Amino acid sequence: MPGMDMDRIRDEMAREQPGSPIEAIGEYVTERLNQGASVPEGRTLAGAYKAIEDWARKNKGGKTCVCVPPKMAFAIVDRYFGFGEEPQPFAAVKTVKQEEPDSLDLDALLEGL
Repeated sequence: MPGMDMDRIRDEMAREQPGSPIEAIGEYVTERLNQGASVPEGRTLAGAYKAIEDWARKNKGGKTCVCVPPKMAFAIVDRYFGFGEEPQPFAAVKTVKQEEPDSLDLDALLEGL
């Protein structure tokens, strides 16, 4: 029952510190519930957070730490709760190449002064 799912998720969120990762996952899950999703019995926000941690440990590739991009974290949450598809490996997450900033030509700026 969707209302019971929402109550259960909000109760779990209320036990957490404001601004915690569990709270952020809870906000996402409540939005999914508002869109008609349901939470399987036994699934928790803490469990979803652990799934994100497990994914990070598995995919850190020898690094001492790893960042899980939000899009990937929410894909993992979707999979954990059965909302969506299997998360893609870290290498498949599209990254945006940062372009070099335009060089500043001081002489051009000062020309005519």
